[in-house]
Amino acid sequence: MKNVFYTIIVTLVVTLPCAVHAQSDFVIYSAEKKVDSETKYDIFDQTGKRIFNNPVDWAYSTRWNWIVVKNKTTKYCDIFYSNGQPLGIKDVQEIRDPLKNVNRVGIKINGKWGFYDKAGQLKINHTYDNISSFYNDMAAAEVDGKIAMIDTNGIQINIPYDPKESRYFMGESFDLLTLNQFYNSDNYKLIVENDKKGIADKDAKVVVPAKYDEFVDFLEKQRLVTVIKDGLYGVVNFEGNEVIPIKYSKIYIVSK
Repeated sequence: MKNVFYTIIVTLVVTLPCAVHAQSDFVIYSAEKKVDSETKYDIFDQTGKRIFNNPVDWAYSTRWNWIVVKNKTTKYCDIFYSNGQPLGIKDVQEIRDPLKNVNRVGIKINGKWGFYDKAGQLKINHTYDNISSFYNDMAAAEVDGKIAMIDTNGIQINIPYDPKESRYFMGESFDLLTLNQFYNSDNYKLIVENDKKGIADKDAKVVVPAKYDEFVDFLEKQRLVTVIKDGLYGVVNFEGNEVIPIKYSKIYIVSK
């Protein structure tokens, strides 16, 4: 199966003096651990609630906050709402990541692409060999080597397909997962005590006590930060309470 996302994992990537993860209202964490010598992932929401009872092979989130769970055994993907409820779409091979404000997402089943709405209802039948995502209520769709533009009802429109137009790119998506190290932001500063790190606000009030080795993926809006202590990862809030236990080999933010 061709994966929708090839995941490239880069640890402790520092791109700016203040590395703060791009923030959305909903956060999904994927916490890596070993289960019977295999790498598995526990999936959490921003409150620390486990979305699935059992660890999964891999999961990521679309811009609609759908959670796509990949199964190495079946080679299919299962799709869930952000609360863990299944959408009921069976035998999914691939899914294109939709734009947030577009009510169509491309899904591949039995080698053909079709389009669904945010409720998980099929809106355009599985008739296409390849597709782009929708943009401005248009998408590129290929059948038997011929590419045309279609509208949100699957009707061909009289606009030529431009292969140079990146918004209608028909290849696979690539997702770069990074762990961005935190130093300082406008409102929060790194503090160091006895070689351990903490975080204080701009008034010097300690919000995360100085007892960690590193901080990554700082989420100011959600008041959360991923911590590293004795080589293990967890997530704490700005009161210093553990939201996700500090027991994982890595923790990634997989929501958009």
